[in-house]
Amino acid sequence: MAHSCLFLFFAELLFNRWDAIRDFIRSECAVQDLLFNCNLIGNLFPDIRERVLNDISDRETTLFKLNYSLGYILRHKLTGELRYYHTCQNIGRKLQVPILIKNRNDLKEFLDRLSDLSFRNQTKYENSEWALVCVTNIVFFINKLSGSGKVIPDYVKSNRGLCALVTNKKTGVAYEDHLCLFRCLSLHQDKDVGNCERNTHRNFEKYCQAFSVNPSSFPGVTLF
Repeated sequence: MAHSCLFLFFAELLFNRWDAIRDFIRSECAVQDLLFNCNLIGNLFPDIRERVLNDISDRETTLFKLNYSLGYILRHKLTGELRYYHTCQNIGRKLQVPILIKNRNDLKEFLDRLSDLSFRNQTKYENSEWALVCVTNIVFFINKLSGSGKVIPDYVKSNRGLCALVTNKKTGVAYEDHLCLFRCLSLHQDKDVGNCERNTHRNFEKYCQAFSVNPSSFPGVTLF
């Protein structure tokens, strides 16, 4: 009888919280560019990993930061009360620092590592009076990196207080050489936009020598 009641309470809780547990994708949220939720009721994460990989890769073609959180149900050991804990970007995020994803392979490696982890060991209880019933869902928080693969907005380029460094001031040709960090450094050093190219390449050469980087295959400097 007790087990039947517990099952009914569990079913009722799932019904009431299904909008938070079911599969869904939300874009352009208040904090995240993309919120990707996966239902884990009756599913093991390794079984849905490929779908997650394809769905996120199809939508995100530029650099982005990734974090995740878990939703789960707890049961009070004395009263039998069931409680659903929502996923949360703030106190519920599992990575202290979001991981940088540069391409599909980075995402695959992260999901592979995630498949080897025990989600049950990542849940937090208020105290020892509560026990985990199950992990119900996992949500991925995705934030695109501003400027990665995008055209710089006109309001940035036209702002007189900013040096957008979109084109070479002397030739008018757009920059496509991944040296934006070194241009910013050069501009900081001599404050002359028109003559920063020489110092840009000088700083880049020092960087390549210090870190044994091949200049011809330099992919750019990531934020992490």
